[in-house]
Amino acid sequence: MGALVLLSNPAAALALPADPNTLVEPPVFSSQAGVLDLLVIARTSPTPILNLPNTKGWVYEICRRPSATATDCPAGSSVAPYGGTRLAVMPGDKVRIRLVNQLPPIPEAKHAQDVSLDLALNPTNLHTHGMIVEPRYPTIARPTWGDNVFVYGFNPLNGLPQPALGGRHAHGSVTVDPIDYEIDIPANHPSGQFWFHPHIHGIALNQVSAGLAGIITVGSVADYACEDALCLKPWAPANVRHLILKDAQVESNDGLSTQQDPQFCPPSASATDAPRLGQCAGQLAPGSGVDHSGGHWIFSVNGQVYPTIPVAAGRGDIWRLTNASGSASYDLHLWDEVAKSDAIFQVVSVDGVSVTSPVGATAGQLGTAGATKIRSVACPASPPSASVGPLPICATSLRMMPSSRVEIRVAYRDANGRLAAAPANARFTLRTVGFDTGGDQWPAIDLADVRFAPAAAGSLVTSEQVTVRGQAALVHDLGGTYAVTRPVTPAAAPPANCMVSLASGHRRRIYYGVPAGTADGFGLGYEEIDQNGVPVPGTFIDIKSFDPANSIVCLQLGFGNKPVKEVWELINVSSEDHNFHIHQTKFRVLEDLSVQSTRRTFNGRANASMSLLPFPKAAVLHDNIPLPSDPSCDGSVASWRGPAPTCLAKPVVVEIAFSQIGDFVYHCHILEHEDGGMMAKIRVARNP
Repeated sequence: MGALVLLSNPAAALALPADPNTLVEPPVFSSQAGVLDLLVIARTSPTPILNLPNTKGWVYEICRRPSATATDCPAGSSVAPYGGTRLAVMPGDKVRIRLVNQLPPIPEAKHAQDVSLDLALNPTNLHTHGMIVEPRYPTIARPTWGDNVFVYGFNPLNGLPQPALGGRHAHGSVTVDPIDYEIDIPANHPSGQFWFHPHIHGIALNQVSAGLAGIITVGSVADYACEDALCLKPWAPANVRHLILKDAQVESNDGLSTQQDPQFCPPSASATDAPRLGQCAGQLAPGSGVDHSGGHWIFSVNGQVYPTIPVAAGRGDIWRLTNASGSASYDLHLWDEVAKSDAIFQVVSVDGVSVTSPVGATAGQLGTAGATKIRSVACPASPPSASVGPLPICATSLRMMPSSRVEIRVAYRDANGRLAAAPANARFTLRTVGFDTGGDQWPAIDLADVRFAPAAAGSLVTSEQVTVRGQAALVHDLGGTYAVTRPVTPAAAPPANCMVSLASGHRRRIYYGVPAGTADGFGLGYEEIDQNGVPVPGTFIDIKSFDPANSIVCLQLGFGNKPVKEVWELINVSSEDHNFHIHQTKFRVLEDLSVQSTRRTFNGRANASMSLLPFPKAAVLHDNIPLPSDPSCDGSVASWRGPAPTCLAKPVVVEIAFSQIGDFVYHCHILEHEDGGMMAKIRVARNP
């Protein structure tokens, strides 16, 4: 029997949209009886993409697994959309995926040419980004992989890899057979949106830029969003949309570039340029001198170029946005074409976890908890105090670096920001206004045309804001998600230097910068600091490129394998922005708007990090966070804490809860930077 593909809105299966460019939901595979069992084939798209008759990307062809040993989907049973597929699961489910590599040899392996020719054979693997699940290795008793990136799956038709991969790209196991994954989702895993993509260091940018990405949803929006203040009416699934943002650089010969050039087109359109509706025209790049003339940089939504997004009357819709680009960042706005102003929307969830409004928190404090991702504003008709009910977070723009997910409620609002019946000419534009990281300039593009259905008399809902039963505090609290006993896979005891956790009051400090002796390389540094901000002797590791043979961070869970929390300072000592991401967990930004920390660094400068007061307590959880740059920095640790520091970068301080035993990584999720070496290995050890 062929695969059963379900649409999130069953009515959508009855007829195609009247407008051929109306946004179409990604195809969906839902778990059955607590199990989602799929065959996933990474391959060249069987059909042209992005309305380009001669351009093909790389896609995941997916079907329900016909047999345990299958390597091909039965005819008519699969989907392979460039825009991405949605995997729908529930807390407590088991996800089984057989991943088959049918990719062609890679055309350009920028970060692998001098290290391992095996990467040119285009190995792949799979990572479930943002999920709190085990990074298991296979064992005899359980010969499947968890969410573990230390495995290479090769396509034998491209040639056989060397007996042992050499150099820094040797992640671990190498196979020319399919990779079988089995991932246990905890019974109280937060409901929300996550995503999946390949994670082969050195060519992750190539594979994601070519289209290899999809989304995972756990539970439903109705688990945490309601239309009324008392939550008697959960949010309707019919009023939920999934928007997967991808970009593709297509050269004049119709070939897809998998090593992206941020100067492919100018940052913004000139007065004489045509409107940038989903794309911009290529140019002679002023920096590299590469000629992209005649090409197009296409920014798609669900694989569609400048689609029309209809919005329901009255209550509006909840959009679940995912930045599935390899390196491109977005500064997203909803532009009211009639009022000529940015529209207000409500933020419901960040990085797969619904936001929590702690008692006593103000709207400004909640917005600050979203760090630099959310440009918050006062919500129209908000409750006068938090004692009335959960305080909503509203915004006029989102800063979405690669891998970021945000859920927002979009509805038509009048000039005062209040819900209103949409006039006949109501029209918004979803756009990114451009994003300058200090190193790259991501262009301004209009992404979609947003149209509002006219509201019938009396159809407007009475609640101005969605009531959010936030899960952020519950997830991060040690009595919540992190207190659940999870399956533990026995593993060899880690070395002694990997068994010691931080002393009370100590922190880890992670530096993002440039390895010594390189002009444009990427790397991470490390040191431990004590309760006074003084570096602990013998812990400093200067900025260096990724070394999978060594765990830079080692820690041990609490007695009986109970979760532990740590505080990390993230310091960007380079002159361009980076995006911190860590696997297998979530973190909160430590923020205090009323008390300035009096701790000082060892060199006497006032510490720019936030204080340890948990305020607001886990209002917003993240699995990636922008690290803004400072032009005074030169990429070295010495420029920040040397005898005469010139770098004025401010640390971003986060509290991270660890519960998953095994090996995983933290890195910059700008994949150009990650492939270039800005990644490090972490090992979390058992505590028998």
